[in-house]
Amino acid sequence: MADHWLAIIAIALGVVAIIMAAPPLFQMFFGRTRLRFEADDFTGPDGRILVLAIKNSPITSKFLRLIGVERETGNISAFFDVQEIGTGRIIARSISGLMQTTHLREMGLEARTIPGFTVGLTIIGTRNGQAHVVAAKSDPIPISAGHYAAHIAVIRGQDVYRIDQSFRVGSADHETIWYERNVVSTRQ
Repeated sequence: MADHWLAIIAIALGVVAIIMAAPPLFQMFFGRTRLRFEADDFTGPDGRILVLAIKNSPITSKFLRLIGVERETGNISAFFDVQEIGTGRIIARSISGLMQTTHLREMGLEARTIPGFTVGLTIIGTRNGQAHVVAAKSDPIPISAGHYAAHIAVIRGQDVYRIDQSFRVGSADHETIWYERNVVSTRQ
């Protein structure tokens, strides 16, 4: 009879151990940084900019939130090339991206992707019809009106997200636009 009670106690302790081990296990799989991208623009008193919006999706599952799973913050950096469509001429190569986190009021070569907030990677700036490629480490690179593609690499840890996004630079600020807001990325 004592063996039965010892077996029941052992099973109960095993169940308790599994329940206690579940939240860290779920955190490892479901709490990792999950990046989403969107092409965006902003017009303000200093002109117009084309921005790649980088978002770290928050945890939406009620069950995961109930057991304490939280989306992790990730540090990201980015590099990009700008190529003229048609001629294939490279306008700017391996530009260090200028990352902006408005909620933290930080700007630099690296940014923290806090869940629920947006980090902006500025690609093009234009003011009074004068457009330029925005470079974090050097002076802006002038760019004339035309059709272009930005080849972007966003780096988070060992993951590299590759994005190709087309845009137009116009002779007036409001004519500088992304062709698509939807961004398709491939993770390597």
